[in-house]
Amino acid sequence: KSSMASWFFPRGILVSILIVSAWFSPSNAFISPTITPSPLRGRFGAPRLAHNVGRGLRLGRTRTGAWSLRSGVEADVAELEKALGSCMEQDISQGWRVLDRTAELAHGGGVSAREWSVVFGELAKSEAFSQRLWAKHPFKLSLPIDVAVDAFRMEDLKKHAHDYPYFYAGIGTLVDGGGWMMAKFEETVKVQGRDDCMKAEEVEEQLAKGTVALNSAGFFIRPLAVICNALLESLQLPIWLNVYITSEGKTLSAPPHTDKQDVIAVQTQGSKRWRVFAPPPPGDKVAADPYTRGKGQDTMSEEELGEPLIDTVLKPGELLYMPSGFPHTTDTVEAPETSVHLTLGVDTHVWDLNYACMRNSALKRSGENTLLERTFDVNKLAPERWAALHEPLPLGFTGARAA
Repeated sequence: KSSMASWFFPRGILVSILIVSAWFSPSNAFISPTITPSPLRGRFGAPRLAHNVGRGLRLGRTRTGAWSLRSGVEADVAELEKALGSCMEQDISQGWRVLDRTAELAHGGGVSAREWSVVFGELAKSEAFSQRLWAKHPFKLSLPIDVAVDAFRMEDLKKHAHDYPYFYAGIGTLVDGGGWMMAKFEETVKVQGRDDCMKAEEVEEQLAKGTVALNSAGFFIRPLAVICNALLESLQLPIWLNVYITSEGKTLSAPPHTDKQDVIAVQTQGSKRWRVFAPPPPGDKVAADPYTRGKGQDTMSEEELGEPLIDTVLKPGELLYMPSGFPHTTDTVEAPETSVHLTLGVDTHVWDLNYACMRNSALKRSGENTLLERTFDVNKLAPERWAALHEPLPLGFTGARAA
């Protein structure tokens, strides 16, 4: 069983932070806003996509040149789907014995590590994903992933609830006059201590109040830990896994908001509608963190976002990828039953693993002013410059450094 530490700090990350931080000094740390430290690779050139990518492109509202249509995204997703379909068929054709799979399922609490590793491994090595889609463009895979269908249902929650501490569970709620936040289970749920575990029936009771989130479920529930570890080994970046449960018929299960993580959402039961929008330029709200918009006291409306890049309904086995900072909102208006989906997060920005954050950390440690040229807030930069400064680490980063 993999340790928590392997998820929180995969090999090489701490060393890399220290190396980069040590490189900075007061003499070279005041970076001019006219200097771009690395070539822009395109997140603010995000295309506006009709429904799921692969069904056509369209232009939506533009923001004074901040957004432009990049051709070829459809082809990239089609290439990725073809590669995934081929690798899954090949895995079956290799004659993997029933007894081998039975042993895998028993070890993984009903989940096959091999099958998830095949899917995520192909995703990571695909040039379409690693070079052209990663951290740049949201997309949906229309090709259902067989291993993801029914991977974690309400029945599984009943089976594994005793492994999950109440302390980490939350309910999505709106802040008065603000945005979205995860509130703790109400006091009607009696919790004796941090490690008290939940009961499935109490989760079902809480669903009437809003979306239930099993935060960090990949650390506690064995079959989810198997999935989490498969993605960690494939991407070689910090990974976590949450489970989100929403009852059917909800007109708003999550209001528009952004996340610090790159997200892979996998639907495992029921269905959920997702709308994903282009990130508003950071300069629109300089004091706000572009990666936590629509949360806490910050509000984010659909009116300020314009038409969605993606408007689609995820069904069991389908996968949606969203880079960090892309606003999104969900509902279950047309869901036939309770919706369950897994959110696998890639934590590059949570650990400040980008140029801008490392620069900021190095300056703070040396007692220096963190503003660009002492006066200029980084959020005032043109979107393209801001994106270049916050470009995340490449896939496979920790594995390459450890090797």
